[in-house]
Amino acid sequence: MASVKEVIEDKLNRKVQEKKDELSGTVVLEIAGDGGGTWTINCDEAIITNTDTENPTVRIKMGDEDFLAMIAGDLNPASAMFTGKLKIEGDMAMATKLATVIV
Repeated sequence: MASVKEVIEDKLNRKVQEKKDELSGTVVLEIAGDGGGTWTINCDEAIITNTDTENPTVRIKMGDEDFLAMIAGDLNPASAMFTGKLKIEGDMAMATKLATVIV
């Protein structure tokens, strides 16, 4: 199975590039766990960096295993949010749009 870093830098980066005209703003992914880390997605420029950003449009927090399951399509983002596996701070409309693009 691919690591969180590999998924973000390959699959997620490719999807953000493909859908860059549909997204705007800044998203911070805070992925907890041994394979986790923090990444910033600058949707306006379709760039993902391994950094944190103050005051993003959306901040998404979840565990590494749940993140990988969600990206693989094995965990529904809505059910992850309702069960507390996915926490979203900020613009919910942007988070919803991002979910439809990356999952």
